[in-house]
Amino acid sequence: MIRAIAFYSLTMFALVACEQDGPAERFGENVDEAASQARDAAGNAADNIEDAATDAGNAVEDACEDVTDRNC
Repeated sequence: MIRAIAFYSLTMFALVACEQDGPAERFGENVDEAASQARDAAGNAADNIEDAATDAGNAVEDACEDVTDRNC
């Protein structure tokens, strides 16, 4: 009976201890957040580059059409 109570007490203590974030857990969460922000920033940069390339291509096409008076 005492073994069962001791086992139950240790199990409950372990479960409660696992629910609290320690420094390593908080560090890991910060790393995850930083990686997520970096991924989002890289995606936004790629979108901006794609938009700029499209705009440049359209400008070249427009200039060609202005000079030749036909579709380029």
